[in-house]
Amino acid sequence: MDWLVGKGATPSQYTGPTRDHTTGGIFGQYMFVEASFATVGHKARLVTGRFHATTGNGFCIKFWYNMYGVNIGTLNVIVKNRAGNATERILWSLSGNQKWGWRQGQAPVVSSRDSYQVVFEAILAGGVRGDIAIDDITYISGTCTVSPSTALPVKPTTKPATPIPTTPGRGQFDCNFESGFCTWSQGAGARFNWTRQQGKTSSINTGPSQDHTLKNNNGSYIYAEASSPRRPGDKAILVSQQVPANSRPGNCIIFWYHMFGAHVGALNLYIQTGSGALPKPTWTRNGTQGNEWKRGMVFYPSIQSSKILFEAVRGRSYAGDIALDDLQIKSGFCPPADACSFEQNNLCGWKNEPTKDDFDWTRATGGTASVNTGPSADHTFGTSKGYYMYIEATGKSRGDKAQLLSPRYPKTTGRCLQFWYHMYGSDMGTLTVYKKVLTSGSSYNIRIWWRSGDKSNIWRIGRVSVWSSTYDYQAVFEGVVGRSFRGDIAIDDVKLLDGKCPPAGNCDFESDTCTWTNSLVGDTFDWRRNKGSTLSGSTGPSVDHTRQDSSGYYMYIEASSPRRRGDIALLTSEEFFRTSSSGRCIKFWYHMYGKSIGSLNIYYKTNVTKQIIWGLSGQQTTNRGSGGWKFGQAPIRSNVVYQIIFEGIIGTSHTGDIAVDDIRFTTSACSILPSSVTVTPAPPPTTVPTIPGSTPAPSPYDCNFDVGTCQWTYDSTADFQWSRKNHGTPSTFTGPDHDHTTND
Repeated sequence: MDWLVGKGATPSQYTGPTRDHTTGGIFGQYMFVEASFATVGHKARLVTGRFHATTGNGFCIKFWYNMYGVNIGTLNVIVKNRAGNATERILWSLSGNQKWGWRQGQAPVVSSRDSYQVVFEAILAGGVRGDIAIDDITYISGTCTVSPSTALPVKPTTKPATPIPTTPGRGQFDCNFESGFCTWSQGAGARFNWTRQQGKTSSINTGPSQDHTLKNNNGSYIYAEASSPRRPGDKAILVSQQVPANSRPGNCIIFWYHMFGAHVGALNLYIQTGSGALPKPTWTRNGTQGNEWKRGMVFYPSIQSSKILFEAVRGRSYAGDIALDDLQIKSGFCPPADACSFEQNNLCGWKNEPTKDDFDWTRATGGTASVNTGPSADHTFGTSKGYYMYIEATGKSRGDKAQLLSPRYPKTTGRCLQFWYHMYGSDMGTLTVYKKVLTSGSSYNIRIWWRSGDKSNIWRIGRVSVWSSTYDYQAVFEGVVGRSFRGDIAIDDVKLLDGKCPPAGNCDFESDTCTWTNSLVGDTFDWRRNKGSTLSGSTGPSVDHTRQDSSGYYMYIEASSPRRRGDIALLTSEEFFRTSSSGRCIKFWYHMYGKSIGSLNIYYKTNVTKQIIWGLSGQQTTNRGSGGWKFGQAPIRSNVVYQIIFEGIIGTSHTGDIAVDDIRFTTSACSILPSSVTVTPAPPPTTVPTIPGSTPAPSPYDCNFDVGTCQWTYDSTADFQWSRKNHGTPSTFTGPDHDHTTND
């Protein structure tokens, strides 16, 4: 099969790029491999012309790649020596889903005695969601390192059929546990050992379900099994070889840990410089940290040799498995933290603006000092013991502001800033996120996200893409006080993810629930994220829609006991800005199989209204498999900020499971599907009540330019005309790459 020239989106949904990298627009071109009609192991090769033998330090090949989709195979960069008795050597290799967006890769082309060619080889894994794309290949003089570091080939001298990272890593102390414990060993004096594992641990509701390196059931990690005969307080110890002393500044220990379960004990990290008793732990975590892998980082001065020890302490019961993966020890300072839950008092490097604001953000637990405003618990743990950051509005004047600054991050062509915010109070002000661009000797702020007004007493998720291709940058959270003390604003669980944010509201539920959350008020139970069959026979799907197999995830309502007829579950979107005059369209797949199916409804909700825009009741299919998934869509029009809600209602018995999958939004209008849906959406409100801090009512001169120029016209006497545009402008390194209205 061949590489193809593409522009805009590839033919398959939920895989491949939606625009090129060069221009960031739908008319720019790139090369890609279409996976729709390929089988496992099919290859496509793109070959350069022949280069003369390298001299000196050789060359560095740089390129941009897009490997987004649940069926992604492998992308190899290969150097192929002369035609006669040609030999090939892999320079760079990456496998699996690398998430949405373009990413930069590079590899050194080392000195060669012969002329050579460079080959881009795509190996497909089977499945339609496996498109691989490349763009903007450059070839520069001088050496470089492999980037990202996970693309280091398994065996630099030979070409494996399907390369995966199975060796310890680049450093002596790096280990991903794919081939054993590397240079790490079980510690003396421990009551039990760390266990190397693939897939789930042996106990339910505790431990990871897959490793961190490969993110599948074939990848390995190590964990401390908390089941019998283990007792509370028992310890497992992992110890490194002697780490030699290092010149200033020191070393950084980077690792990924998983601590999930009702009775998780503790994970401690020690730095031991002698042979005596252990010192106090340098880093520690206690209790459950959620069902996810989290990154830990510790910097320490290494003026003398030392050993690194990880100690897992068993909690009260079997539900306390603790896991580790992807250990690294690097020379130099640690990189800035990509995630912060504010549980540690160092705030992960975040700090209050020292001079340019009126007061400071405060780290807090439980409720804030004022009644009827602010959260009563953090978002991380949902308890009064977890920490968050907030602004206290009491004693402040309207318009006073507080700014919280992130650590300094390196320049990027696209990352996704994700966070949770809480804005509850009748006199709420404004929360704004800025990108602070750090130029040479100065800086300036660009507003990239904001919300105003009372958002009710719940934590909401926020996401915004951040790009700064020329300069380093910081993220800035600014809280502005409203009319009175009832205006406390809080944030928690800030993360900086690789790649630009996916389009707002789109979700296939393969990794998580994206920006969709279960409602905390107004319903009686929750939607569940699930894979394979539901708990009851003769109802619900047996596979998801995205992958169409038992490994893919979807959302559903479980109708079994203790559910009763009429019980309601609400799945709520993030907030969306108002639509264009032509509206938007929500598209999704639903599964309603079972003799006792209740109802599935979709609502449009603003601060002042809630109306149904789509609804079906009763069994809609007799197929539990992939053929049981049906397509639905509904138009949306709104002059104000709004949310979308999926409402599942229980029917007459347990055979009433309802599921949804692959939700996405488009900027064009649409009709209601299927035709059996008889709901007629009401028009959006033409007048908007005055709400403190809310979006003002539209005027005849408002225009978002999604459909024409509205009431605005071109001045014929001007020297040239404004142009209406989407995506990037024709020139590189200037202009926006997306609009402001939809951020797309």
